Amino acid sequence: MGFTTTNSFAMNRTIAPEMEKSGRMTSLEYNIQNMRMGHFKKGSDKWLKRATKVVQKLNYDELSDLDVRRGKPWFLQDSGPVLRGLWKARKSGVPKGKARRASDRFSGRALKAMRKIHECSLGNVGYATVVTSISLTKEQALQAVQTDGQSVSRFIRNRFPHAIWIMFPEVEQVLVEDVADDLLLDRSWREGMADKAVCYKVHFHGMIYVPGGVPRSIELGFHTHRSGKRISRFSGVNQVRVLPMYADPDEKDVRPDVIGVAGYSTKKHYRPPTDERMLEGYAEWVWLTDKIASNPNLVITGGVNGPIKDYCSSCHSFFPIDDTCQCGPLCEVDDFYGFQQISNECPSTSVHQEQVEKLPSDGHSFLNWIGLSHYDEYPILHGVKKMVARVARPVFAGVAWLTGQIRGP
Repeated sequence: MGFTTTNSFAMNRTIAPEMEKSGRMTSLEYNIQNMRMGHFKKGSDKWLKRATKVVQKLNYDELSDLDVRRGKPWFLQDSGPVLRGLWKARKSGVPKGKARRASDRFSGRALKAMRKIHECSLGNVGYATVVTSISLTKEQALQAVQTDGQSVSRFIRNRFPHAIWIMFPEVEQVLVEDVADDLLLDRSWREGMADKAVCYKVHFHGMIYVPGGVPRSIELGFHTHRSGKRISRFSGVNQVRVLPMYADPDEKDVRPDVIGVAGYSTKKHYRPPTDERMLEGYAEWVWLTDKIASNPNLVITGGVNGPIKDYCSSCHSFFPIDDTCQCGPLCEVDDFYGFQQISNECPSTSVHQEQVEKLPSDGHSFLNWIGLSHYDEYPILHGVKKMVARVARPVFAGVAWLTGQIRGP
């Protein structure tokens, strides 16, 4: 069912429910204010202050308690340098100075997730955007942010084992005619809607770490089940996008730039539904963004309580990043026996296949050979290897010691 109610200004280009207001402004004056908006760069401070001034003059009932600071809504105050100051201060556990004033941008739960992802491998972290639904009113959009966020968290938890994520909600106002037909497979929301009607695109921006995954494989994971079956919910064109992360410019080690992504995701971008009259929809956007920014529980996080896991593609196991996987070498033997010394790290990242194939085919090298390259062909022997390892390791250590004593220094 579409909307037939239009705003009281005769020249409006969009169709949307009207917000109650007690201020008075003629259509001519409103038209002039819209034209003045075109004199400023879209999204600039002057542009936002002009739009906020008009909203204050119209005195919308639902925005009567809006906190306006320096001519703009409160949630538009924090800048990038302030956020970086907050991040550095919170990393050391002592927020101070400007960082303290910006502490309402991120909750403790969000900061914990950001710190966790900051410790992950850069190649396995992606910047994700997930479009979840289209709402027809601002009230429906606010409700969808909560329900869709919980649904996305459940999906990630079930689809990507040991993943770590943080996603920030955002709602964008768009015209029905500007929404791509194939963005969502469910097109029932379009029924009865005029092309110039305003709708609300609910989506989430954030970061996700998947052990052993890269941004492209993570994006494909949203489209298909583990069995390969297509997932209809996220199969729209450009409905889910996962891009590579940039490195943190403030770190010597290669770490994900989590504060850059978090700052962009919480910047609160206002994009007018139509550039012809950019004041249309601003009051609704302020109301909705104020509700979202005031509720830190709408930010979804997960996987922050346990250790960071890595994934081995050889033995298909997850293990802590500071540990070894299940197919690690059984023992190390020095060059006295003619062996090449093997690292204790995961073979999928540090031991090349050609090195493994060159190992002599005696007892313990054969056990390693099974674990590293032929696990699928010898599942029973792989279990035997684990049992023998517990018994053989001290024996081999004693043999190595005794050999050293006989051979001498």
